Amino acid sequence: MLALVGMFLFYGVFVNVTPGFIAMLSALILLPIGSGVLFFGAAYRGSLSAPSVASGGGTTSSSTVWAALAVAVVAILIALASLSVAFQAQSTANSNSGVSAVSSSLNAALASLGVQPKTVAYKIDWCNTDNTGQDRFCPNQIVVNQGDIVQIMFIHNDTDAHTFTLATGYYNFQINDSMAGMHNFVTNANIPGSCSNSGTFAQESAGVSGVYCVSGTALMPVTSPATNFVVAQNGVPTISPPSIQDVPVDNLVHMILLNTSAGYSEVYGVAAFQATQPGIYEFFCHYHVSNGMFGYLVVLPNPYCTSHATACGTTS
Repeated sequence: MLALVGMFLFYGVFVNVTPGFIAMLSALILLPIGSGVLFFGAAYRGSLSAPSVASGGGTTSSSTVWAALAVAVVAILIALASLSVAFQAQSTANSNSGVSAVSSSLNAALASLGVQPKTVAYKIDWCNTDNTGQDRFCPNQIVVNQGDIVQIMFIHNDTDAHTFTLATGYYNFQINDSMAGMHNFVTNANIPGSCSNSGTFAQESAGVSGVYCVSGTALMPVTSPATNFVVAQNGVPTISPPSIQDVPVDNLVHMILLNTSAGYSEVYGVAAFQATQPGIYEFFCHYHVSNGMFGYLVVLPNPYCTSHATACGTTS
């Protein structure tokens, strides 16, 4: 009976029907003991049916006992070897299962990183509120995914002229908020004439220009009707009374007013480009970059663009 129970447990552990440490230990104990007892019992019964002539009775010899112990030892070795094979196979299966699970999780995580391009709106203000008291962009970081359409509203109320300029890598884009009478920080003179909104899109896209208000090869054309800037602006353009309104992305700079004696102006420009290439790109003010008026466009890699090049603007 012990041998049968041991064999059952051994078989269960080997084929993973009865897994676990208790079943394995029971198989290791019951199988050899049961085998030894079975052999010893069979030998003993055989000795009773054929008594030794020399002894004159039905007793077992010492050789029978040693043979029973040998069978038990052999059974132990076979059980250990077999269970070791079973344990190794199970460990390999668990390891493979773990690798598959990790691989599946990693693939799922990578797939989740891929996002469909969207329109992202950034309102960039001129400011000088930090400890240096110098001209700055607020905010000075733009973070988008590859393929996103980036709408920029650059607004300031300073009497110095300012630009939002991207002139590195794949991005050639500028909003030039310059009005006649504003101060040119580089030359320490007043600007004699305002930037021009009169150029066609083809002229403006010939390169980053110091003449046209909105320019650059990365500049997206104006749709008809013009796409609205998705962040509402209060009182720009100036209306009375001020109200929340959507601003069309018209690739123009709107010069509302300039009062140099009072020390303020109101001017803003709106334009858009598509973030086609991942990387980190500097944007700056043409007039104040040496004073620290610069920031960074961060375009995050987007796995979605690998299989959707047209949507991400990565095909010509």
